[in-house]
Amino acid sequence: MAILIKNGTLITASETYQADILIENEKISKIGVNLSHPSADIVDASGLLVLPGGIDAHVHLDLPMFDTVSSDDHYTGMKAAAFGGTTTVIDFVPQDEGTLAENIGRWRTKADPKAALDYGFHMNITRFDQDVAKEIFTLPDLGITSVKVFTAYNGRLRLPDGEIFRVMRVAKSAGILTLVHAENGDVIDILVEEALQAGNTAPIFHAKTRPAWGTVDMLLLIDLSDNGANLDPAWAGVDYGIGKLFFGKFFQGGFCLIAADVTQCPGRHAFDPGIFVFFKRPCQVRNKPLVPAVAHGPGHVHLPAP
Repeated sequence: MAILIKNGTLITASETYQADILIENEKISKIGVNLSHPSADIVDASGLLVLPGGIDAHVHLDLPMFDTVSSDDHYTGMKAAAFGGTTTVIDFVPQDEGTLAENIGRWRTKADPKAALDYGFHMNITRFDQDVAKEIFTLPDLGITSVKVFTAYNGRLRLPDGEIFRVMRVAKSAGILTLVHAENGDVIDILVEEALQAGNTAPIFHAKTRPAWGTVDMLLLIDLSDNGANLDPAWAGVDYGIGKLFFGKFFQGGFCLIAADVTQCPGRHAFDPGIFVFFKRPCQVRNKPLVPAVAHGPGHVHLPAP
């Protein structure tokens, strides 16, 4: 099957220009001007922009979670994504009963008949032993190159710190990236219990019982555990819908880990008063502003070198 997109304005990472795109067997085979094909379906993109499809690397589709199920399945969620220009999503496979391969097989049974887009999986690791450690090495052969661990959801998804450390090291040996859901599960349990006792059940208390400093706590712990693990050491961002939390590191003979709540107001890029700063060695911030990009989304925190 061939599709020929004609007369559109192509947008790439480096250029904007008018050209045609020929797609054969679901792959772009040619980009050029005045292309033709004897049997291709023609899509006239005159006056339209033709962009690469987006990739949503974090979705939860048809996911049973705490006595409910996420609102979209692999058809409705992917259809919504496609209407927004996203053409690939990466879902999460829960680690339920059985082997990792069996869990992946069950998830593919749910996803394959309904999939409307290209998709991939991350593999959750919510219980760990030597058998699971061996199975992690088989994940790339199953098309999975990332695992996820949790420092929250005590008694359900959270692993002990030592097991998280072991997962990180095994994943590195297998050439797999480790993702971390970084919140302080112990603090959350206390705050949730207190909120329920006080009758505070409005949606806002979901955020209030999960303070940003609890994420800083867990990120610092994971960062200090990053000894031979395959983690991105440069940056991370967490969006709470109210503000964003950022941290960055420097490597001139040590590290300086900095985290700050940043307002989402355009034009304001300085630190908020509630800044948290952790130093392994003396480090001077010099009260300089963050780069503008930080106020609009995750990115590197640019500060003077220590």
